Amino acid sequence: MAFIKVVTTWEDVKAAAPETIWYGFNTCWWTHRNSDLRTKDNGLPCDPRGGMLLMCDAADFFAQAEANPAHYGKHGLDALVAAHNDNCVVSFRDFRQTCLEHWTEYNELLDLQSWDGEAKDA
Repeated sequence: MAFIKVVTTWEDVKAAAPETIWYGFNTCWWTHRNSDLRTKDNGLPCDPRGGMLLMCDAADFFAQAEANPAHYGKHGLDALVAAHNDNCVVSFRDFRQTCLEHWTEYNELLDLQSWDGEAKDA
């Protein structure tokens, strides 16, 4: 099971002042650094699972995300941050980056990992 290990925050990404954001076409993965991109055999950049990437202007990405955090599910921008290249790993013992297909998967992981020992209301 994937594990969320927040290394890079929303504030970190914005402070880096990137010009471009790369994001998954079929996954929720994204990054602000070219150095995070993998490449397929054909030389095209891809996400950790080999999925196709798109790119956009970082300022537009930030504005749209902050204007509509509900798009990412109940955890809002926390779910988006969880999907950053640095923050989603294969497991709590395997820190290789991975990515998930749906925002619900990130939200479920955030729910599981925020368990505080108290019973949750259904």
